[in-house]
Amino acid sequence: GIHLHPTALPCSTDGTHVNKIVGTDDGRIFLAGSDSYVYEFQYSQDNWRRYFGWKCAKVNMTATMGSYLVPQAIREWYPIDPIVDIAVDNSRQVLYTLSRMQQIHVYDLGNSGEDFRWVDQIQMLAREISKWSTAGGRELANQPKASDCNLFKLVKNWVTSIHVVPVHESCGVHLIACTRNGVRVFLTTTKAPRRY
Repeated sequence: GIHLHPTALPCSTDGTHVNKIVGTDDGRIFLAGSDSYVYEFQYSQDNWRRYFGWKCAKVNMTATMGSYLVPQAIREWYPIDPIVDIAVDNSRQVLYTLSRMQQIHVYDLGNSGEDFRWVDQIQMLAREISKWSTAGGRELANQPKASDCNLFKLVKNWVTSIHVVPVHESCGVHLIACTRNGVRVFLTTTKAPRRY
């Protein structure tokens, strides 16, 4: 059965709504923030850290140094793109995020699983899916009309979730992006071979 254990590790979110929480096999915990940042919930059982009152902390993993130098009044004008889904591939040590504006970011956790490094991103995935679905006369059945949504033009191809494909299931497909209308988009993090 499932048992809950009190950890006594409180941590403030500082007003940030957390949309999803995922963990790695190594015990790292990542939070998808509504403010477009990925956070890591870092905790410790070291006695010296406990002595100084630091048992856990929410650490922003994706903010750049420049974002800390920009005054708050100016940052309020920046567009916020909340992270709506986050997934960890423990077999490849990779973390993926999906934002509301259809960007998938890829982060490398390193061979040991202890690093965090931005690798690449896919922008406007819904637009690319729309191009593919109508290319060559293909039209996917039962798609809602784009006019049904006030906020987004390509809602019928809107990606709503991402799912990891572990290495033991596929060497070529690493991530599946699922759209609102049920289309599965298979993605890889490897480079395509060159054709001469």
